[in-house]
Amino acid sequence: SRPKPRLVMAAQLKETGNDYFKKGKYTAAAAAYTEAITLSQGPVDVALFTNRALCYSKLNQWADVVADARKALELDNSSVKAHHLLGKALIELGDLKGGMATLTKALSLSSSSSSTWRTDIEFQIKAAKKKEWEQQRAEFVTRAAATRTFLDEAVAAWRQHTNNPAAVQASETHHRWLLELLDEKTRDHKKEDVPEYLCCPIKFCLMHDPVTTPSGQSYERSAIEQHLKVNGNWDPVSRAPLTRSQLYSNLALKSAIDDFHERNPWAISE
Repeated sequence: SRPKPRLVMAAQLKETGNDYFKKGKYTAAAAAYTEAITLSQGPVDVALFTNRALCYSKLNQWADVVADARKALELDNSSVKAHHLLGKALIELGDLKGGMATLTKALSLSSSSSSTWRTDIEFQIKAAKKKEWEQQRAEFVTRAAATRTFLDEAVAAWRQHTNNPAAVQASETHHRWLLELLDEKTRDHKKEDVPEYLCCPIKFCLMHDPVTTPSGQSYERSAIEQHLKVNGNWDPVSRAPLTRSQLYSNLALKSAIDDFHERNPWAISE
């Protein structure tokens, strides 16, 4: 029999990689995509690089994700998947600003507000903002503690080197004012309580992609869909019959959640 053309073999290897990926065999899937890339003639199918990058992301090989995502973008700079994977990998590697900028680009390229990619990208941006907030919070706590120690020591030293009661009193007054300002700034960094109506009654945390049932109860989409899949077609709060087709996106609630998250980046649940 005649040998198969390289492009046919590459296409078959791509399908093999897809099958491995569906089975959770990410290393084998990545190897299949690599063979397909090697056999490709002319321009390489951009999906081979994004698919392999997705495998690497499942294996936490973030440097490899960056390399493949960038190769994909050289072939197609409008690839939402490539921008998404690149942004996520950059964040995992510690480049929060670069990662968020890339994810924002991916979001702008994602035209369908109901697409899975868009929902995932929005979540990744929020997760990155949470990491940024946590870093800034840690830095502030360290600086605040150092500043408080410095002020206490400075005032104590001033008391020892002056016999002027008025000067001592003035320094203590300014010391107290500065500490009050520091306390006020510390309160600004405290976590705001999450309103109950913004929380999913299944996951008990701030929702990201809220949906509402015909009875008016709202849930995190993934949580209620998992409930329906595992437990059957009924509303876990009202106990009324419920199917997945009856769920609808609650855009007003999502807007309120997004507004709360902008003020409280820490609130997202991983």
